[in-house]
Amino acid sequence: MVERELTQDQIKEFEEAFLLFDTDCSGTISIDELEVVMNSLGQRPTDEELKRMIAEADADGNGEVDFEEFLSLMKKQMKDMDPEAELRELFQVFDMNSDGKISAVEVQTIMSQQGERINNEELQELIREADLDGDGFINFQEFKLFIKNLEQDPESPPGYLVQK
Repeated sequence: MVERELTQDQIKEFEEAFLLFDTDCSGTISIDELEVVMNSLGQRPTDEELKRMIAEADADGNGEVDFEEFLSLMKKQMKDMDPEAELRELFQVFDMNSDGKISAVEVQTIMSQQGERINNEELQELIREADLDGDGFINFQEFKLFIKNLEQDPESPPGYLVQK
């Protein structure tokens, strides 16, 4: 699989996550800090599991993870992700009734749940753009193409609707 470079937005998100882990602001994540975060997420890893998690990211072998090591780990995690499976999961979020297609009502509901206001005209434009076979719904293949086009040009109509 082709290794993806991180965008500035992704780096910023990972930096925010790193700072949450680095509770003592030392610039590194220790086993103790990792344990606190994991516990706060409802996870109860053993000491052995915590050591293994740190070791996976700890390139210099000092027993802690600095930001560069954390970024490398995140980049590896992203590389290991299956883009098709990710898209399928996202499609399933929008396909609320699991009928294999996304309706305008489902798009509007999800957008609303995300705090995005979209008027009927914008909604219809978005559906028209994505609905290649003209049946009034977005199937998975149409969804994949729509997302691919958005990734290539987020400012193009109706990408600006999703990006605002």
